[in-house]
Amino acid sequence: MKLLNFTAILFGFLLILSCSKDDDQVANVPTLNSINLTSPEADETLVQLLPEFTWETYDSDQTVNYSIFIGTEQDNLPLAASEIQSANPTFTLDVSNALVNATTYYWKVQANIEGALVAESEVQSFVTELITTMQLTENADYPKRIKASAAAFNDKLWIIGGKDAGDIALDDIWSSTDGITWTYEGALSGTVYGHELITFNNKLWLYGGIFDGFVSSKIFSSADGVTWIEETETTPFSQYNNIQMTVHNGRLYRVAGYNASIDPLSDERATYSSSDGLNWDLETANHGFESKYSFVVSAINNNLIAIEPSADSGDNSITLYTSSDGITWNNETTWMTAERGYTSIKTVKFGDKLILATPPPSNLSSATTYYESENGIDWTPATMQTTPIAARDYNFVALGGSLYAIGGTTITSQVTSADNQVWKLN
Repeated sequence: MKLLNFTAILFGFLLILSCSKDDDQVANVPTLNSINLTSPEADETLVQLLPEFTWETYDSDQTVNYSIFIGTEQDNLPLAASEIQSANPTFTLDVSNALVNATTYYWKVQANIEGALVAESEVQSFVTELITTMQLTENADYPKRIKASAAAFNDKLWIIGGKDAGDIALDDIWSSTDGITWTYEGALSGTVYGHELITFNNKLWLYGGIFDGFVSSKIFSSADGVTWIEETETTPFSQYNNIQMTVHNGRLYRVAGYNASIDPLSDERATYSSSDGLNWDLETANHGFESKYSFVVSAINNNLIAIEPSADSGDNSITLYTSSDGITWNNETTWMTAERGYTSIKTVKFGDKLILATPPPSNLSSATTYYESENGIDWTPATMQTTPIAARDYNFVALGGSLYAIGGTTITSQVTSADNQVWKLN
């Protein structure tokens, strides 16, 4: 009995001793100090792909080494850099490790003294910008030109026709897989400029323009971009400038186009659609917009979207219209913006968004801005940058997850010149 009591007492003593040691160990664990992250700010958007990361200094008389962790998973942040020593600590990624557009990133910073962790920040997030501009080439392989048309087809960029720097109409066909290297693919059966080039029903189509010196209603199609067939059908409309075409619910829509007619109900105000690219149905004789052709048309979320800058130089506004069928157009809103690019705005469908590029009203090639929208009505900036791309008649094309601005007309101090520069926009 006495032995049993002694054993119980000894066990209790050891248990108390063990708890005491555990308490001492917990008490001796140092409390980490906090580091405040300053840039990018928490939940900041439109962050560039090579941002400067900054944070507050950890106050110590000893040498402090900082480590920064950056990644796309909040609970799994890889080490980006270590042994950062500075009174005003910063870190910038190099080009080879640039971030990805339109992506949520997480980051944190740790401070170490002699290998011991002494401070750590909270994990913060930010979102990178959708648009990041980079000039791929200032002088592409194809000759400089204006009033050309470009499109994406069969995993390539295509540019056809236009007028050269000497105002001579062209018939040449060029393609590129990357916007940098361009391949001559042959020629059309005639010269063309001011036309529309668009992908539809697994073919590349060419409509309108000035073909061999005459206003054209010809239709050409190609299954490979190289060999072109002149279709027997012709369009019920003739035009040579500002043709607006887009694909919507399996049909090809043509909304207006300039042919110099002064009749207010000329086909400049008409909307047509086609299921095969050859035969056309008149949807409405008058779209009802303020101008006859100075707008762009796109499609998103089962709606046609028309974006019309004011023709009044003193009115910095853009009016937005929607239509489910091309017949009835609803005036959704008027958007006041200093950048409206009268006759020069461009849109392109990119993933599940529309991208809008708006040069300034003067068309000077120094301040093109970019917006994004998931419905074509509500727009937010896609970047904080401006881009000196050619201000007029350039082509805005999406290919393989990338956006390109191709060619155009450079206008500076009222002097117009042909262009063959190519920009990548993400």
